Amino acid sequence: MTEDSAILQLRNVTGGYGKKQVLFGVSLVVRRGELVAIIGPNGAGKSTVFKVAMGYLQPWEGLVFLNGQGVRSLPTHERVARRMGYVPQGRVVFPDMTVDEHLDVGAWLVKSREARRRAKEYVFQIFPRLAERRGQKAGTMSGGERQMLSMGRALMAQPTIILLDEPSLGLSPKLVDEVFQHIETINRAGVAVLMVEQNAAKALRHAHRAYVIDMGKNHLEGSGKQLLDDPEVRRSYLGG
Repeated sequence: MTEDSAILQLRNVTGGYGKKQVLFGVSLVVRRGELVAIIGPNGAGKSTVFKVAMGYLQPWEGLVFLNGQGVRSLPTHERVARRMGYVPQGRVVFPDMTVDEHLDVGAWLVKSREARRRAKEYVFQIFPRLAERRGQKAGTMSGGERQMLSMGRALMAQPTIILLDEPSLGLSPKLVDEVFQHIETINRAGVAVLMVEQNAAKALRHAHRAYVIDMGKNHLEGSGKQLLDDPEVRRSYLGG
């Protein structure tokens, strides 16, 4: 794949909060059809990379490109309009809203009623359990179901890339397996995926490529398998 196939690019991004610098020249690229993981220790700057990519945080220096166009100055909703999806950490849902209502909120950019109907059918194909619970309030659902709902809501805007922030956090091992199966299904359907994941070994097993971010800098890069087999990665980030 070439740079022409890049959906998302960060080039030499520096940034932080107030006077505290967190990122020191981070670069990454996600190309069409890829599933890319970012791993690294707590406090390394992984979530800050996501905030810069989504426009929640303006970088001090560096460039951000979406589908080949510079978006550094664009607000978050404009990036979503350009087909970037985001699933925040912690399964953020509205307890008193039903599955259907959440998906309708996710389709706020989809003007055609028929297109919204097709988008919802697509989500229900990926997550049949949501179809079974379409009238159920989110507050009564399990953690795994709420994660599916968060991903389904993001997919309603028909993104070309979706950013997943710690998708397995707080889930049981069985539900973690299920969530990663859904992530692969989304990716196989043609949506590029960039995920930050605390379960580094799991992320590397599923990722086409991955970046190790440490102390706010690019530390290592390679295929998921290369990094999974790398002695330094195993020792420093996978617990041996």
